[in-house]
Amino acid sequence: MEKKKKKKKKKKKKKKKKRGGRGLAAAIDAEEWNNFYKYFDITADTNTNKTKDEDRKKCYQKDVVYGTIEAFAADHLRQIFEMKDHLNVILAMIWGHASQYGFLSTGHITFVQGPPSSFYKSIFDSIDMDGIDDRMDVLHIAEESEIVPKGFTEEMYNSEKDKLLRKLKTDLYPNLSACKMPTFNRRKLFEVKGNLETSAEEWKSKISHVVMDQVCPNSYREGRAALVICETITKAKELYETLKSVIPGEIILYSRSDKDSLSKIDTKLDPGDVIVATNLAGRGTNIKVSNKVNKNGGLFVVLSFLSENRRVELQAFGRAARKGKPGSAQIIMTTDHVQDHLKTVSSLEEAKGNKE
Repeated sequence: MEKKKKKKKKKKKKKKKKRGGRGLAAAIDAEEWNNFYKYFDITADTNTNKTKDEDRKKCYQKDVVYGTIEAFAADHLRQIFEMKDHLNVILAMIWGHASQYGFLSTGHITFVQGPPSSFYKSIFDSIDMDGIDDRMDVLHIAEESEIVPKGFTEEMYNSEKDKLLRKLKTDLYPNLSACKMPTFNRRKLFEVKGNLETSAEEWKSKISHVVMDQVCPNSYREGRAALVICETITKAKELYETLKSVIPGEIILYSRSDKDSLSKIDTKLDPGDVIVATNLAGRGTNIKVSNKVNKNGGLFVVLSFLSENRRVELQAFGRAARKGKPGSAQIIMTTDHVQDHLKTVSSLEEAKGNKE
């Protein structure tokens, strides 16, 4: 009996750990603003902890909904694909195939992981070439891959428009729309021109020099605090070893999202302090800095690699200049850590252009 209880406790702890990151940040924000919403009689909820349709429906009936991109996207897909006739089964089959796909990153190479199937090749070829702009394109791909019978897509296209729309909608999230919410305070982020180094040693030396220049006092200001975001745990450890002997303040290595690691970055950073982290720190982590740091220019962020997409870069830079406070950010990368077709580029702008 005691062993079973211990196992249950371990499972609970694991579940709590998995709730970290952006989902946890959404829940914390919702809780922090709870009294404000109550004062104005505004209802609010979070969509990251809803597992039943009835709970999701209640959630989206609130005035304000907090959540992650993944949760909103998943709910949007449910809205589109939850149907009340035979099409529901077919799309469930398609989703069953697609959901088995995943991405594996090893250094600067990214692999697509999944069991071999003509469906995977056709859907990913379509995304690479033209993209899927119409939800019916998914059915075209499914038909070509013999997941649905021949002629099925044409039959759907020839259906009456109102009837088709009824099939493609449910009443779970009525009148759900989205808009971009402007920030309350004007953002004061200054983006420093990026650097492209030609070797790993030059890359480490450049990051060390730039970070020291920012966190140490000079003739016109006191020191700032810095956050260095790395692509992998190995590179984070390399930079941590490079910086730990020269940093004037405290240096923290943040490479895991467990309780102990989170507690390390929970205190406010003072002038001279540095956090070296993996991209965990670039996703929803609230890096706190002291008033002294804000007076001296705020948090300085170094993104030490060329990200897979612009969203990762924006998330990383978003750790600085939060809530109207000052801050700056810079990309410092090396051609040693990129794919072969990018190793000959001569500037960061060229690397970004070739990647896209």
